[in-house]
Amino acid sequence: PASVWDFVVTMLLLSTLFTMPLIIGWDEIADQLFYFNLLLDTIFFIDLLKNFNTGYMDDKMHVIMDLPTIIINYITGWFCMDLICCVPIDAIIKWKLIPALSQGQ
Repeated sequence: PASVWDFVVTMLLLSTLFTMPLIIGWDEIADQLFYFNLLLDTIFFIDLLKNFNTGYMDDKMHVIMDLPTIIINYITGWFCMDLICCVPIDAIIKWKLIPALSQGQ
């Protein structure tokens, strides 16, 4: 179950690796993959929430399952990177920035 989730997230990250240059280079492809990318952002956000409840191994190779300790470890570790990665930038641009620019605001 957890390893299946991690595998799926890894595969989605790899798909992002291959599709992102195409999205940046061609507007048509960006439009075609808009909802797919929104789905990816949603899955990455779910993964972020999951990480608040996932144990980890400390420096002495002990499994840590204490929730407050897990939260502190995650916030001081990968949390900021994960949060940045799951922000739907393309949706924000499409739904907020472009309409505001076209109205002259």
